[in-house]
Amino acid sequence: MPFAKAQFKKEYTVLAARIPKQATGSVVKALADVALNMPRVRTVVQRDEEPDVRFICLAQQYVRAGEVALPSAAADAAAAASADATESVPAQYVEAVRAAGGTFVPFTFAVGYEFMNSDSVLRALLPAEVHGSLVGFETAGHLAHFNLPPALLPYKYTIGAVVLDKNAHLRTVVNKTGVIETAFRTFPMELLAGVEDTHVTLRECGATYRFDYAKVYWNSRLAHEHEYVALHAIAPGTLVADLCAGVGPFAIPLAARGCVVHANDLNPDSFHALVANSQSNGVTHRLHAYNQDARAFVRGLIARGVDMRVALINLPAAALSFMDAFRGAYRHHPAVAAAAARGASDAELHAALPPLPTVYVYCFSKTSCARRA
Repeated sequence: MPFAKAQFKKEYTVLAARIPKQATGSVVKALADVALNMPRVRTVVQRDEEPDVRFICLAQQYVRAGEVALPSAAADAAAAASADATESVPAQYVEAVRAAGGTFVPFTFAVGYEFMNSDSVLRALLPAEVHGSLVGFETAGHLAHFNLPPALLPYKYTIGAVVLDKNAHLRTVVNKTGVIETAFRTFPMELLAGVEDTHVTLRECGATYRFDYAKVYWNSRLAHEHEYVALHAIAPGTLVADLCAGVGPFAIPLAARGCVVHANDLNPDSFHALVANSQSNGVTHRLHAYNQDARAFVRGLIARGVDMRVALINLPAAALSFMDAFRGAYRHHPAVAAAAARGASDAELHAALPPLPTVYVYCFSKTSCARRA
């Protein structure tokens, strides 16, 4: 759906205080509660032909101030643009303008495509019946990722073009085209706009990550959880096992805070990115990377006597199923195995157990969680 940016131009006429330039600061402060508040539109305006004068635009519902009123057509336009009934400017604001040597005048300005955000542009372009289907998007570095519902698919390239044009930091816009079916949690995608480049760089929790978005699992919506766990929930110096570490959003900031982290991911692309990210963030001395099955990984750590105090399982679709990796694994812990070899009693075997870890298990929820479990 091609579109011309000029079609979005719209003129507004509002009431404005016309004041001497030197009074701008004090009058702006005095009119703060009644000033125009329109996204990306300046409240204080200068005209080239009047360099010593400033115009302070008022909110659209104000069309009269004392004896000053907008022309009827302009007043009708201003009233139509506002959900509120047209009003006179309260007396204290009128007095503030007059005390500064100012007057009230109609002021017309144009708002075009450059003043609109992507949502406003799309609502103007797309049929009203699909407005309720408009969805947001996730970003990873220069890439925006949509999961468009069927109603929006006929307009997908228009959506991509608008989002790309309205977000200067973006270079690539993609749409998910199928369900997640691989064990690596990756999905098929199509290019909607921009360059076909899924190699992204981004910062989160004070660390820099580089990876191929098409080949690894990354969810920008987990940024707050990454921050909570890595920077607040787990104390520095803790020994952590990250069973499904991905490219390192938990493991790298934890290592940066002084934790010793054993981080694993089954996906070879995630593993290579994890290693590269640990190197570029300077945490290789505290982060040990593995490319194994999660069950084999955690059982191997226990069998080697790596006494993790925290285990992370961030694979929402299947995390709970990995809990069986801990069942019976501590029989092979060196201290427990040595005690068993000596014919130790059950009480002695229990005493030989190291402190058991706290396990963070991530799952999907169909409802909003009001508190942490």
